[in-house]
Amino acid sequence: MEDMPSILKYDDFEKEMEQFDPETFIESLIKNVQVLEETRTFKLIEELTSKAFFKKQLSMPKDINITIKHRREKQHQEVDEYFYSSISYQLFVNLNMPPELLKEPNKIPVIVVKAKLFEENGKEIVGNEFNSGKTKKNSQAGLTMPLNMKFSRKQPHLYTSTLLVHIDASLSYFFTKKDYYMELHFYEAYNMNQAILVTRSPVFRLFARKPNKPTKKKQSRTRNYMSILEEDALQQQAPPKRMKIM
Repeated sequence: MEDMPSILKYDDFEKEMEQFDPETFIESLIKNVQVLEETRTFKLIEELTSKAFFKKQLSMPKDINITIKHRREKQHQEVDEYFYSSISYQLFVNLNMPPELLKEPNKIPVIVVKAKLFEENGKEIVGNEFNSGKTKKNSQAGLTMPLNMKFSRKQPHLYTSTLLVHIDASLSYFFTKKDYYMELHFYEAYNMNQAILVTRSPVFRLFARKPNKPTKKKQSRTRNYMSILEEDALQQQAPPKRMKIM
């Protein structure tokens, strides 16, 4: 009798099930969750969330997505370990609010987001060292911006905004030997003293200038000389050009 197709063989599967250890499987799941939690992204600070505001709004926001972009990198979610004073950073904020808000349009809150910079020990940088670094292309962006409600069928309750942040070279690690983190504070427009939501970035280190990407190494003289010889040999082997008959 011919061997049965492998798809109908269950011997290997039964052996794997005999070796299966539920405790080991659970441990691996926990490790995977820890890895996800350790990703370098902005995290919601639950103890600084206004329960009174969201009780009034019936539920918490479904999703907060913050991505970063600058002139030398594409838009990405993970916060870099190193920031540079020679670069201004765009922060794209998407706040997915509860759909219950749409049931009473008159109660839709006007929300403002503000970027803040802190030393690793929690001391806020309140001077001009943390600024918007405005350019002509992004003159409408800044450290404090309102969130606009984006009307879309797929996400009808999405708030969006773009911040522009820049950190002065005087705060670089070379001078201060300190690391920093950013926080985004969300407020109701009429009350800028009490944040309703706070998200915090991982700690990063500031340097003055980002190094340029390494260029291709120049070929050695020997290699250049060999390439010239190869070109000469090819030219000698090539058929002569046809002369036009006058």
